[in-house]
Amino acid sequence: MNNACPSFFKACCIQAQRGGSESYYAAGYELARHLADILEDDADREAFSKKIDIAFNEKDEKQSRELLLKVLQQHLPACIKLVPEKSQLTTFADGFLKCLEDGNSEIA
Repeated sequence: MNNACPSFFKACCIQAQRGGSESYYAAGYELARHLADILEDDADREAFSKKIDIAFNEKDEKQSRELLLKVLQQHLPACIKLVPEKSQLTTFADGFLKCLEDGNSEIA
């Protein structure tokens, strides 16, 4: 588990709170994009990656989002606390999963 929350992610969440062109979708996308830099060690990265793969490959969209959030709450709780609950299963999760789909994350 990593209790740190990178400053770039905090800034993304502040922008999303303010509204405008940035949203929690962008925050989710950027968190996914920088995961390799955030996770502390190779063992943590490997375990996290396996769990993210399971969530990403889940066919049911709602189940995929729920699995993803469970993994993030377990491994990056300080980051998830910055995202309002109403946005976690929607825009934030969609942005995170889109980054994985685009192949822009070194984790999954």
